[in-house]
Amino acid sequence: MGTIRRSNVIRAAKSWADDGYTEGENNWTIFSQILDDCNYYAPQKKQGQPWCHNFVNCMFLISAEPKDREDTEKKYDAQNYLFQPSKNNLSCGCTYGAGYFRENNSFYPVSEAEIGDIIYFGKRGNESHVGIIYDIKDGRVYTVEGNKGDKVAYGDYSMNYKQIS
Repeated sequence: MGTIRRSNVIRAAKSWADDGYTEGENNWTIFSQILDDCNYYAPQKKQGQPWCHNFVNCMFLISAEPKDREDTEKKYDAQNYLFQPSKNNLSCGCTYGAGYFRENNSFYPVSEAEIGDIIYFGKRGNESHVGIIYDIKDGRVYTVEGNKGDKVAYGDYSMNYKQIS
């Protein structure tokens, strides 16, 4: 697997929010297209579905630095991206994603969050949204999220916000 640097993931995610990226008709997004093109969820395609987790997965995918490869232009190669493996083609769902991290002892309370971590929202075991933490200070967590009001946008939450899973 290639190296994934948190700073690269955050830089990539913030660039989409800064550009004001908005989904196309019927939930069409470039993020789902990239994942579908590299068969990330094969054999299923995820275009046209809720896409917050597709955004997060895609930011990690495109930020992975190739390992032991000479063809560095092939940055969307899912073979070198093992962040969150597909299981029954459900990994674009927030509930599955959060469950994956819990099952692998990688799910922590927000009080232990670090910059570059993934943050889930919703009732535990029924998470419904996800983002990437880009800053934490003064009891607040700052995020970049896909499908936040049909666009990539920033979030700002109290660490005590009850919807943080």
